[in-house]
Amino acid sequence: MLNMRCLSIVFDLDETLIVANTMRSFEDRIEVLTGWIGQESDPVHISGMTSELKRYVEDPVLLKQYDENDVVTDSGQTYNVKLEDVPVNATGNECVQRPVIRLPRKR
Repeated sequence: MLNMRCLSIVFDLDETLIVANTMRSFEDRIEVLTGWIGQESDPVHISGMTSELKRYVEDPVLLKQYDENDVVTDSGQTYNVKLEDVPVNATGNECVQRPVIRLPRKR
C-alpha cells in the first residue's frame, strides 16, 4: 500500500502515528501555503507559514536523498543510516532491525 501511495496515515512498528505524504501532496501543500502567504498581512502568521513552507520544500529533498543513497545531507552535515532494533510485539521479546536516519531537532 505504501508503494502505491494509497495510505494517508501509517502506524510505525512501535505504533507511532506517521503522516504519509506523496510528492504530489507536498506540491499541493506548497501551493496552498504560497497562496496564503500572499494574502496574509499579519507578520506573525506570515512567519509561521513561511517556516512551514520551508519544511515542505526541504522534506521531499531529504526523502529523495534517503531513497536514493541511504544518506541525507542537511545544513552541510551528512547523516548515514543506522540500524535500530524495534520490538515486533508488545512483549518486546522479539526484535527486527530497521534503517533510520535521525536528524537533530531544528530550532
